[in-house]
Amino acid sequence: MTTRREFFTQKIRRLTYKTIEIYHPSVGIRRYVRKSQNPVNLTLELSAPRNGGQEVEFQGAFFDYTLPKQDSSTITAAVQLGLVGRELKQELKKIKGAARAQQGELIIREWFKGEESSPAFTLRLFITNVAVERGGAAIAASQDDPANRGVSEIYRTSRFPGLKESI
Repeated sequence: MTTRREFFTQKIRRLTYKTIEIYHPSVGIRRYVRKSQNPVNLTLELSAPRNGGQEVEFQGAFFDYTLPKQDSSTITAAVQLGLVGRELKQELKKIKGAARAQQGELIIREWFKGEESSPAFTLRLFITNVAVERGGAAIAASQDDPANRGVSEIYRTSRFPGLKESI
């Protein structure tokens, strides 16, 4: 038998739906809910980039993600996909040519069971790396858009006249 003190010091256990949304213009949208065998219908936030405010279906799948770690000013996250990773490998083959330069997106959302009208936690990230393994796939995502990295402007004296003096 638990004492009154033990009872009131226990943390409230709330069931959550942990979901991911993977998007690429060439592949489309893939939505998954963690540790569920059946699809689950949940309502997206109004500010969602696709289907905002609408009820959408998330397919049941096994995956795990680490909550984002913030190093300096960049937020990063990693998702380990189980058998869904095999499907992802087939989807990656559809991305050809110039479509490889287009950026993929990963959205992590969490809902509390009983409050499916809006997610309690939402995080939008850009996909930086997809590693396909025998047992599944791993997705690395970052807050910084990797398509914009390494893009800089060439300094010309016509635009930057101060360069003439230093040369």
